[in-house]
Amino acid sequence: MADRDINLEDRVRELEQRLAAAEQARLAAEAEVAALRVELTDTAERERIAAAHTERLLEGLEVLGEARDALPLFAEVLRVLSDVLEFDAAFIVGFAPEVSPQIVSATDPRLRLIAWPGGAFTDRVLAGRAAALLDLADNPEWQQVEPALREEYASALHVPLHALHSQAMLVCLHRRRGFFTPTGSPARAGSPRSRARPCRPPSTSSTSRSTATTRSSSAGPRAASSPA
Repeated sequence: MADRDINLEDRVRELEQRLAAAEQARLAAEAEVAALRVELTDTAERERIAAAHTERLLEGLEVLGEARDALPLFAEVLRVLSDVLEFDAAFIVGFAPEVSPQIVSATDPRLRLIAWPGGAFTDRVLAGRAAALLDLADNPEWQQVEPALREEYASALHVPLHALHSQAMLVCLHRRRGFFTPTGSPARAGSPRSRARPCRPPSTSSTSRSTATTRSSSAGPRAASSPA
């Protein structure tokens, strides 16, 4: 009888251990399901955003292909890229021989008041090297911009725009410091603050290149192509 009681106790302990292991497995499975649901939601959201960006770009390219004047062309470039680059504001600087740089389009009318100084940094961008500034405050050219016109923004992305006989520069602005750097994180603050970080310019179709050169000469700097 005593042996039978011992066997029953061992069996009870065994079953209790199996139940405890099963409960742990159930909890782990529930946690995994919850994590997968979150991941699925995030993936669906990313796909939705990507689809929206694609639709916006295609819509913009159609307008770019129909543009015959520089100013609507530049305005459309800013509209098309606003969702893709997620800037807070942006403007396009046009360059022409023996003429001061001119703001030819801007998302904020106040940015049209900027007298862009130009310099070595701008020359590097126009030579084909897009660059992101971690902090505007330490860039020599941005230091020459009226503080009231730049103090609202912390970081910028500069992208060259080229056509056959003209040059322009797209400048995207954001209120968060380091937004256009590879990680978009203020955690990179340990890097040199005014260091220009190369970025791949956004691309559009070659249609906008050929269209941009047909603009009216009275519209300001010759129309620039979309970024290469």
